[in-house]
Amino acid sequence: MTLHPKSLTEELADWLAQGGRRIGEIVILPCGEGWEVRHVDDAESPASSLTAHKTPEAAREISKYDAAGQYRPLKGAPNLVHGWRLTLDTTAALRDALDFFYPAALGNWVAFTQGRATPSPIRETFARQTGMYRITGLLDEDDCRAVVADNCAYATNCRRRIAWPVAAGVPFDTLPPEKTNLEPAPDEMPVLCLHACSLLVASARTYIKKKRAAAGQ
Repeated sequence: MTLHPKSLTEELADWLAQGGRRIGEIVILPCGEGWEVRHVDDAESPASSLTAHKTPEAAREISKYDAAGQYRPLKGAPNLVHGWRLTLDTTAALRDALDFFYPAALGNWVAFTQGRATPSPIRETFARQTGMYRITGLLDEDDCRAVVADNCAYATNCRRRIAWPVAAGVPFDTLPPEKTNLEPAPDEMPVLCLHACSLLVASARTYIKKKRAAAGQ
């Protein structure tokens, strides 16, 4: 008998049934037959103190700007606005909302845990760049560690946890555990980074240009 893979909605339902409740800066609470999503810091707040939303699409608007009204180009940034609650009737609707809050987080986690995801070593990512970003291929391992430390800090820059090494067989052993721990608490689904984002590549270009200029190259 052929076993068909579970859909992402089914995978999410299994995770929730096992007690899963936290992803990034959000917490998922049972609500009748459905679910209520909040900022984790608002988990204990009275419902009446939070602005109510009822559609998955509301997550897109909630996550678009920070508390100062500035656009959030990086959805993994730890600046998700507070003061809202999102009530959803079905697990399918919750899955859609999660994709707005943290694009591909569910799919990445499922693929990673099933051994179907292959993170790209950061030096390989830089080596593949072309055009104006080709210069990032000049970064050595220490340069890569410096760029990642400056741009990917868990507390201030990005809540995604890096699954990629510096190079094949060379882990990021200089980063704090909250950035590299891929074995989460029982109620948590980590938001993974399987491949360096374009913002990191752009920062790497700036870094190597400044380093070469300082060296008179």
